[in-house]
Amino acid sequence: MSIDDTDRIEIRARYEPWSGKIAFYVFDRHDFVEHDNEGHAYGKHVATNITMEPCLEGHQTDPILHINEEDAQKLINDLWEAGIRPNEIYHKDDLLNAMNGHLEDMRAIVFNKLKVAKPNKKEGV
Repeated sequence: MSIDDTDRIEIRARYEPWSGKIAFYVFDRHDFVEHDNEGHAYGKHVATNITMEPCLEGHQTDPILHINEEDAQKLINDLWEAGIRPNEIYHKDDLLNAMNGHLEDMRAIVFNKLKVAKPNKKEGV
């Protein structure tokens, strides 16, 4: 099976608290119904192994698979739910709080240097 069809591949992730690791699952979304000799029904293919091969230093290889943006978003959501966060993420509130703190520091320096009384803060400002 080729893993180049971005509309068929789905990658999901789940945190496993018993191992402390993130488990990844790769599915081929192409639905089918097939029965084995014991009558069990199967409806999709799953990846069960990744083979590692030697690669020359500096040699560019093909990716192991491609996924579309919708499935990439599902993967990001799964990782977020598993507790994984980007190293650098800035929320508007964090940036505003940092900027306000910086402005307060600058005001304190200016008022101290100029020996000017600091104005009273108004309610709601």
